[in-house]
Amino acid sequence: MKKPVISDNNNSQRNRTAVVALSKADLSDVLALEKACFARPWSMEQLQSSFSQGNILLLGVKSGERLHGYVSFQVFPPEMEILNIAISLDKRSQGLGRGLVRRALELGHVQGAKNCFLEVAGDNFSALNLYRCLGFAPISTRRGYYQEGGRTMDAVIMMKELH
Repeated sequence: MKKPVISDNNNSQRNRTAVVALSKADLSDVLALEKACFARPWSMEQLQSSFSQGNILLLGVKSGERLHGYVSFQVFPPEMEILNIAISLDKRSQGLGRGLVRRALELGHVQGAKNCFLEVAGDNFSALNLYRCLGFAPISTRRGYYQEGGRTMDAVIMMKELH
């Protein structure tokens, strides 16, 4: 299921960036990304459990063997849900997240999804902007849903119709 999304300016095969399906063997790299990107990362046990259930799919963006980002999602036709997305700090603002989400939406649509849902912290402006650029619109708010460091943040529920 390898599908190139973005190529670096360097044309060597080794440096080409591609979206690939991730396997259980990639979970340690996913965990490293989780720890680098989130204050409350998923644990290895949570990653293994969700992967073992078989209904959660993971796509990664790699150059060579290096994992730069991933998206996890599940498809329950006629709906799908994006669960998580993480991009390494040194690769942000380069279109990798957009490419991952687009590929996940394509796969969800092929599997029968008509709508995609996600939730994002209301103060995560870069993620909100990414999702809006991809056609997601806010449909609801969960007040005080996220709690971190003694403060609460709203969760914005967003939806996109898939065509």
